[in-house]
This record gives sequence, C-alpha cells and structure tokens, in this order.
Amino acid sequence: MITMPAAASRCALPARVWENRSVGRDHFHLELAVDGLPTSRAGQFVQIRCADFADAGPRSTPWLSGDWPCVTDCDFGAPTAYLRRPFSVADRWRDAEGVDHILIIHHAIGPGTRWLSALAPGATVDLTGPLGRPFDLPAPDRPALLVGGGVGIPPLLYLARELAAEGRREVLLVIGARSRDLLPIELCAPPSNDATPTPCAVLPSCPAHRAVVTTDDGSAGLHGRVTDGLRACLDRQPSAEVLACGPEPMLRGVAAMARERSVPCQLCIERMMGCGLGTCLSCAVKVRDERCAAGWRFALSCQEGPVFRAENLLINSAAPPRCQPNGG
Repeated sequence: MITMPAAASRCALPARVWENRSVGRDHFHLELAVDGLPTSRAGQFVQIRCADFADAGPRSTPWLSGDWPCVTDCDFGAPTAYLRRPFSVADRWRDAEGVDHILIIHHAIGPGTRWLSALAPGATVDLTGPLGRPFDLPAPDRPALLVGGGVGIPPLLYLARELAAEGRREVLLVIGARSRDLLPIELCAPPSNDATPTPCAVLPSCPAHRAVVTTDDGSAGLHGRVTDGLRACLDRQPSAEVLACGPEPMLRGVAAMARERSVPCQLCIERMMGCGLGTCLSCAVKVRDERCAAGWRFALSCQEGPVFRAENLLINSAAPPRCQPNGG
C-alpha cells in the first residue's frame, strides 16, 4: 500500500537566471537564483511558466453581450506554452554570498523549452515549488545504483549530492541515451565500453563521478540500453538498491530486473503535469491499494509521487474500464 506524503512547504516566486548554457545537442543547463525557495529533496520538481514574467498575470479579453469574444493572433496564432512545465531539480546549493541556486537540465523540443533555452543571465522566470515526493535514501549498508535515461538523469545528480553529503561512498551512476550528443551531462573521460564503472561523469558536486554509460548507437560507453548496464552492475553488487528515473519503457525494464533480483527499487516517473498541485488530474498513475475492491486505484504523480516504490506501481497493465479514480 502507498501512503500520502506529509504536507511540505512550497511557494511561488520569481527566479533569476544566473547562467544558461548548452550541453550536448539541444540540452541546456539552466542555473537559477531562488532566494526564498523552501527546503527541497532529490526527486522533487518545480513548475516553471515558460513565458515572459511580465505577461504572467491575468489578461482581459473584450466580450460584449450578444457578441463573440475578440480573440486575436497574439492569443492563439503562434505556438505558446500556456501551461507551466515541470522540471526535476538537478542540483541545489548556496554560494559564498548566501544566494540559493538550483540547476534545471532540459531538452529544448517545444515552444516552452525553446523559450527557456534562449534566456539570458538576469532574466526572470515564474517558478512554483518544490513539489512532489522525493527519493528515500537507501539504508546505509546498501550500495546505491542511480539509473537514468535521457532527461530522467537530472534528479539523480541531485540524489548523488545528497548521498555524498551523507558520507556514502558506494554510489554509482548508470546512465544512458540514444547517442553521445544526447547525454544531458558532460563527460571528463571516455566511459568504458564493457560496463566497468569509471570516474567519467561531471556532476555539479563532484567533477569525476563513477559511472557506467550506455548509448543505443555505441557512440559512448557500452553499446546497448541502460538496462544492459544495470544488469552488469547488479551482477557485481547484488545487494544494491536501485533508484531510477527515465522513460516509462525503461522504468518497466528496471522494475522487472529489480523484482527478479529481489532488490529494493524506487522509480521517479515522468508524467506531463499541467499544475503540479493536484488540480488538473493530468498525471494519474495506477498504484496498488488493498483497501480498494479492485486492489488498485489511481494516484496523482504530483502529490503521491513522482517517486514511488516499484512494487506499488502498476505501469504494465491497463485499467479495468469501470473502475473509478481513487477506488470509488
């Protein structure tokens, strides 16, 4: 059974762009100064309005009685990010002047993320957060395998910082992408092509973190999928805990492998979230719940996730057509 997380502090605030740089093909590291943002944890996310902050307020549209509303080209004539976009926090730290910073890593593929990619230092964005349920840190005696695919990699970088702050040494990144230029982080050395961990990944908190890198086309590291790298790592560390984030097909493979090996597994799932506050109901996912007659119910990823225990998620099967959300 899954339980609701305790209420956490969150707020809406203007965040200042500190740095915005390209990393790989169409991937960007967006560093924001966020004075006043409540305490956050790895696995949580923020919602960003991907439009000019000056235009973030409500706007009236003339509508006379008995007539149609006046909708102009500026309303719907061009691609616009009308809803906020969710982004995992990739890192957080406080600088020498006492300013809080967060790192957002994103892939510029639509009007919202392309708008973000063009921001210059000093620009302002409208941010809400931190939101969602974070990762639970593994038991101190368990090695941690942080498994990420594509834009699912960022929250694992923040998690690596948290584990380093705890003095944990047995922490390994297992990351993959379709090709080398689509990895959303930098490499400081060539990764091994046989899934041997090497200090090759550049993390915000550690310039050379041990990692296993996979690419679908073999352009860097192991030629294969991230689950191929995970299999090799579990062969070496059969008592590890797996903490993963990435596309749902990847997460299904990770969960199946963890179940076969009888190792604990947490999954940070990717769902489109229109609000991040449990209002729009766009991020529903099936979870086990023995209190419901069907044995399952819908949960909102933005409230009870995005991090779930793998055994609680039902991401492999379709919902029965007559069941109602929340087991009703």
